[in-house]
Amino acid sequence: MKKMRLLAGWILLVLLFSVFFACEKEIDPPKEDYTYTLIGEGTDAYLAISKYTGSKTSITVPSQHNGFPVKTIAAHCFSYSDTITNVTIPDSVTAISDYAFQNCTSLVFVAIPDNVEKIGQAAFAQCTSLKTIALPAGVTTISERLFDSSGLESLEISAAVTKIEKFAFGSCTKLKAITIPDTVKSVANNSFVGCTGLKDLTFGQAVLKTGFRHVFAADENDGGKIPQPEKIVITSGDVLARDTFTGCVNLKEIVFPDTMSEIGEMALMSCVSLQEVHLPASLKVLRESVFQNCESLKKLTLPEGLISIEIFSFSGCYALKEVVVPATVTSVEYLAFEEPSLLKSLVFLCEENSVMASFAKEHGYIYKTA
Repeated sequence: MKKMRLLAGWILLVLLFSVFFACEKEIDPPKEDYTYTLIGEGTDAYLAISKYTGSKTSITVPSQHNGFPVKTIAAHCFSYSDTITNVTIPDSVTAISDYAFQNCTSLVFVAIPDNVEKIGQAAFAQCTSLKTIALPAGVTTISERLFDSSGLESLEISAAVTKIEKFAFGSCTKLKAITIPDTVKSVANNSFVGCTGLKDLTFGQAVLKTGFRHVFAADENDGGKIPQPEKIVITSGDVLARDTFTGCVNLKEIVFPDTMSEIGEMALMSCVSLQEVHLPASLKVLRESVFQNCESLKKLTLPEGLISIEIFSFSGCYALKEVVVPATVTSVEYLAFEEPSLLKSLVFLCEENSVMASFAKEHGYIYKTA
């Protein structure tokens, strides 16, 4: 009997151990999808996610781990993943490091909180499925190669941004339109190099200071290539340098700010598709060859306050039909327009006793009093 009780006790003990180990296996925590790096000490300590090791396609980045807040996504954390499609980043994160999402070719959506103040270089480079992204309000610099060769089609640059670094949008060939607000004070050479799909551009003094061709170069080793937008709106600046838009053969419309007092020689020369021009109210002189060979230009209203029209200003503008000329014009140089025999449909609208009316009479052009 005693032996039977002892045997039963051993059996019970074995059963208890079996249950214990079975339970221990069931509550064993699942393998983590992230590796972390602890930064700092004490109450200032926080985590950087150093690597994503999971296999999910849609990810919500954790805001904390083991009681420490997650504040940084480290360099190369998600890079070269071809499965991740959606990423939501928590409010705890303040920085996204260099190359963090580089070459995530399936990535289509990223939610970045406004708490993020820095996004490192090439963080979203080669993300070929990423069509649009909302930059957080805290970011003031668009870093070098941030979206290089990505699939971006549209992007809003917030008023918080003050600097755009080189190649930031390099080879974003699907980007159709961009507005660079006047709050941006520095735009680097080649920041939009190779963006051959750009059709609609809005920018101000920062681009003019660097140079239109340097910012929007068609190729890093330009070789004479220039960007070919269809519409340009300039929002600020007082001088447009000579040759700025020469040869922009697809340009149909351009709008100048009223603050611009000078448009340089040949600035719009050979813009053969140009049809609409909104000249600035501050303009005093139409420089030499400024509209030369703009063969699609039919109508133009010159601003009140304009003083002089220089030689070849409208040479080769054979489609001209109507030019409104204010009485403030006191000088019209010979050959400013093509010969009257080549401009039989051109009519100047001006005041009867103005310099323009006298010029028209002297050289055989048609004019009507406005």
